[in-house]
Amino acid sequence: MKNLLERIFGENTVSFDLRKIAFHVFAGDYRDTAYFLNIREGRVCVVERSEDEFEEFADDENYEMIPREHFDFYDYFNRFAGSIDHEGFRRELDRVGHGKGAIRRIKDLLNHYPEIQQKGYEYEDEAQKEIVQEWLESLGLK
Repeated sequence: MKNLLERIFGENTVSFDLRKIAFHVFAGDYRDTAYFLNIREGRVCVVERSEDEFEEFADDENYEMIPREHFDFYDYFNRFAGSIDHEGFRRELDRVGHGKGAIRRIKDLLNHYPEIQQKGYEYEDEAQKEIVQEWLESLGLK
């Protein structure tokens, strides 16, 4: 059915789960495993780097290795914080948001402001999905 739709409409009909792909992009530095995206089906495959299977996936045109990236929490949070209109939060943030250990102090501060914390999670989720969307578009996928 999917191949028929592609032939009829001439476009990629695969739906990609941006959140799931983002999880693998920003999962951390796992040197023993790699993640591949099946660009025909939209599923993610986990492959051990030390096995022959890794080379098979790397050489298969239906798979793209998902890049690993570091999500810069401090940079993202600074952009997010600029949109917050809460005097008490901003005052406390100015006090704790600098120097060594700032990220831990910011996360502790967010625990005292659950509504802002939730908005921060949503902002982070959207920022990560945008990065994944840009990567997919760079591959010619939507």
